[in-house]
Amino acid sequence: MNVQENLRKIWNVVKSQDEKWGKTLEEQKENLEPMTMYYGAYYAGASAILKIVINLWNGELTGGELEHALKSLDNPMNEKAS
Repeated sequence: MNVQENLRKIWNVVKSQDEKWGKTLEEQKENLEPMTMYYGAYYAGASAILKIVINLWNGELTGGELEHALKSLDNPMNEKAS
């Protein structure tokens, strides 16, 4: 089993869905449906987590960078993580 290849397949699906639902959120600004908000948040979160996992798997994150990424995940208001 090639984990890196499977992560890439998952990333491609999550990335396309994140873009799709992000665009839908923008188009429905004035009259958002609850499920649109749900899917938008779901795929945005999946995208953020998967970026961390892929970078971690590839050995591209130092301990400090991983700590910063985890603080950013714990910050849904997108405030500056210190």
